[in-house]
Amino acid sequence: MNHLDKGAFITVPLVAGEIAASAAGRFVEDQIEDWAVIHSSRRVRAGANLVAVRVKGPSMEPTVPDGAIVALDIDDNQEIAHNGIYAVRVETGDLAIKRVTLEPGRLILTSDNPVEPPRTLEVPEGADNPIVGRVVWMWVESPGRIKPLAIPMVSEPGANYTTANNQQGRNKTT
Repeated sequence: MNHLDKGAFITVPLVAGEIAASAAGRFVEDQIEDWAVIHSSRRVRAGANLVAVRVKGPSMEPTVPDGAIVALDIDDNQEIAHNGIYAVRVETGDLAIKRVTLEPGRLILTSDNPVEPPRTLEVPEGADNPIVGRVVWMWVESPGRIKPLAIPMVSEPGANYTTANNQQGRNKTT
């Protein structure tokens, strides 16, 4: 594949606002501040409905550092991968990036940073789905350069991850 081929890239709107530690609201066209460009080798689901947002706060470090830009597949919010990383609308209306475990009538939201305790989000039957979308891609700025990182979507013992850096495995791509 020619890496300069325009068809090899996906453009994703980067919306104004930050998530994980602040309000972000619904994603509307006038919130677009820039565009993230994702190379197709990152194995993002074909036809995915993507939006990119900035992450604020250390709760998901080291996996998703403060200041990272993540892309969310906002159509991937129904089948929750065990311990997958999702953007979730919490009780205050804010969005948070967390690992999500589904239990009857509730979600367990877990941070990768061990100083952040897990929290429970009650989801009564008939309530709106608080899962906004699955994190499928991330950029982290490093001193002197910007680099893409793959995010494992599950952390089951012995699980094989399908990521940008590891194209083997049985789980969904990142």
